[in-house]
Amino acid sequence: SGYNLNGMLLYRHKFAKKGRTLSLFANGGYNKNDGNTSLYAAVDGDTTYTLNQRSNFLKTGWNLNSNVNYTEPLSRKSFLQVQYGLNYQESESDKRTYNYSAASSDYTDLDSLLSNTFSTDYLTNKGGITYRFMDSAYNLNIGVDFQNANLDNDRILPRNNSLQRSFNNILPNARFQYNFNKRKNLRVFYRTSTNAPSVDQLQDVVNNTNPLQQSSGNPNLIQSYQHSLAIRYNATSANSGSTFFALLSGTATQDYIGNNTTIALSDMTIDNIKLEKGAQYTRPENMDGYYN
Repeated sequence: SGYNLNGMLLYRHKFAKKGRTLSLFANGGYNKNDGNTSLYAAVDGDTTYTLNQRSNFLKTGWNLNSNVNYTEPLSRKSFLQVQYGLNYQESESDKRTYNYSAASSDYTDLDSLLSNTFSTDYLTNKGGITYRFMDSAYNLNIGVDFQNANLDNDRILPRNNSLQRSFNNILPNARFQYNFNKRKNLRVFYRTSTNAPSVDQLQDVVNNTNPLQQSSGNPNLIQSYQHSLAIRYNATSANSGSTFFALLSGTATQDYIGNNTTIALSDMTIDNIKLEKGAQYTRPENMDGYYN
């Protein structure tokens, strides 16, 4: 069972001087998921064994995203915008797996390899400036932000471990629109962004729901940095009532978070996880050279 709550607040103010504005924006959310699973599996390979387990899990998280923008006119057609943003994400996950105990006739033996209590905090502060020029034929936005991000991971179970990472990034962005006439225009967008790993990707607890396809997280993941470019052409005909548009877009990502999958060619153990011949083990890792 679970639920998600979200809310948003937006305030805009226009000063007496034309073009001078102030806007405040904030949104946030809270989520909670909890439940339990039962697993019974008879594995028949080079080594025959039986899994009889019960797991309880609880995941909670909340986030707050806010920013303030102030715009000052430089001339009739040009403006300078100063912006600041604060983003905070906090997630906690607690999974406990118990093996069946014949002595107690109940699920009382904690399996530390399949249990994990983990929390992660991600805080970003971002400030920057944007120059805007607006004309009947074209308009241009070009800006740059400086962002400081801090990622804190804390693990309590099966053993205490803490990991703190700090990142400093320069995030340029640009937008250009050219109007051929009132019904035809070309728009170009460029932006950069960062993305933090999720609590599921960070939590190094083994998911053995399918003993032949096991997986776990990786607490050593770092944030990814993405470049995005999009070009869009749009033409509308009022006489025929038709619209034509073409879109070309692409992204390139540094430290992209992908999956590394190991297929056991024979019975083996990897990261203290026993794999039968033919079984798979998947774990997220940072990679370079990703684009689409």
